Amino acid sequence: MSKIYTVQDAALETLQGETLAVLGYGRLGRPLAWNLRDSGCQVIVGSRPDHFAAQARAEGFEVLTIPLAAQQATLLLLTMPDEALPLVYLESIAPHLRQGNMLIFASGYNLAYRFVEPPIFVDVGLLAPRTLASTLRENFLNEQGFPTFLYLHQQTTPRRHGSVAGRGAGHRLPEPGRARSARAGRSRAGFVLAASHSARHP
Repeated sequence: MSKIYTVQDAALETLQGETLAVLGYGRLGRPLAWNLRDSGCQVIVGSRPDHFAAQARAEGFEVLTIPLAAQQATLLLLTMPDEALPLVYLESIAPHLRQGNMLIFASGYNLAYRFVEPPIFVDVGLLAPRTLASTLRENFLNEQGFPTFLYLHQQTTPRRHGSVAGRGAGHRLPEPGRARSARAGRSRAGFVLAASHSARHP
């Protein structure tokens, strides 16, 4: 049986000094950006120049193009639709990745089918809320949280290293993964470590 982790398991101090870019300000990106900002994270929004960008700017976020957001942030939360992500990643995100970055997918589709193949020098994870996007903000404000799957796909940064094992092994989650999930408002309800794919670190 998989262990369920909660906010008590989160090491929130590991996010100090990190800039988190929410790439995509649609149905999923908007509530996550608000939850992260309200939790004290430094959040910027990466978007095309459309009505979503205008909305994010009107709601007080620093809005940059996706390439500029990818350059400035250390943690990149990819919340755009699965069908749009491969081309956006190839043209606007991949050229700006550097060692120490972490790509955080909200869906595992593009990873599973290899439509997006991150370089070996970045950390890659999945934070997938198991609820409707429309409830993410409401549950956060009501301090209810929501169930979430946490998956460490690729690990290269020593400071993000943790004792990670396979499904249900009950090992300790990597600290930044725990922290990001808690900051997004997810771990009030609990999150499950789905698996760990690979770890490359000194």
